[in-house]
Amino acid sequence: MSGKIPGNLLTTAMAVMPHTDVARALEMALTLDVPFWPQLPHYSYYEDMYVQAAEHFPGIVLDMEKRTLRFSIDKFGEELGETLLRFEDPDYFDVSETYSAVYHRFLELDLADRPAIRGQLEGPISFGFNVLDQDDRPILFDDTVRPFMFDFMARRVNVQLARLKKRNPNAFMFVDEPGLQFLFRPWQGTAMDRQRVIWMRSLHRWTGPGAFICAAIRTGISCCDWTSTFSLSTSIPTGRFFPPMQAQSVDFSTGEASSSGAWSPQGLKPLPRRRFPR
Repeated sequence: MSGKIPGNLLTTAMAVMPHTDVARALEMALTLDVPFWPQLPHYSYYEDMYVQAAEHFPGIVLDMEKRTLRFSIDKFGEELGETLLRFEDPDYFDVSETYSAVYHRFLELDLADRPAIRGQLEGPISFGFNVLDQDDRPILFDDTVRPFMFDFMARRVNVQLARLKKRNPNAFMFVDEPGLQFLFRPWQGTAMDRQRVIWMRSLHRWTGPGAFICAAIRTGISCCDWTSTFSLSTSIPTGRFFPPMQAQSVDFSTGEASSSGAWSPQGLKPLPRRRFPR
């Protein structure tokens, strides 16, 4: 193993898949050069990417019947103490079998001969935008919840990455952050400016460079300040899809970019010409 994120047009895919057949979903994920564990929201609402990220987050109100994910500040206060007592317990921050039918099966496989393997988690900005409190306000703007949320999500990324690296030393994570397109829009006001600075400062909590910030841009037009994002003094690489960006391969052991060999992450969306078995 080289200790670098592999290039040479090796394939992987975003994790959310339409399957209801768990075995078939995993089988398909394993056909790619860089396999991953699928997220299957049609199989169970627990597999929704925001719900998975919310596991053990204090204050979460999850309604499986109505398929809703909300937040209560009163419930947050009640549950925070118990969560803090478990803050040094890696198992507490990992994805449980209840919240993923595939993840633990994936970890049981012999994946050492693959160029790399990949996991994923929803990022704190997108999570904070998506989850609303009792007043229909995104929890990202709650000064009490936000610092805890960044730390909580960083621990979840780091714990999962550590487990994946036991199966393959080149393992890496997609930290899915579609919410960055709102955070970096140039016309946003001072509230967004504050969130942007907080997000940048939070990156040191991740045990990069094994975490890859995946910020998808819809319709192919970038509305983000990518100059600010790419110029961060961090070893965590950042990717965008439609169009691709150029980056150097990153040495996992030193966090330094290699001068030889460039790679370009690029997203492809299949046309709905034929139905795939689910």
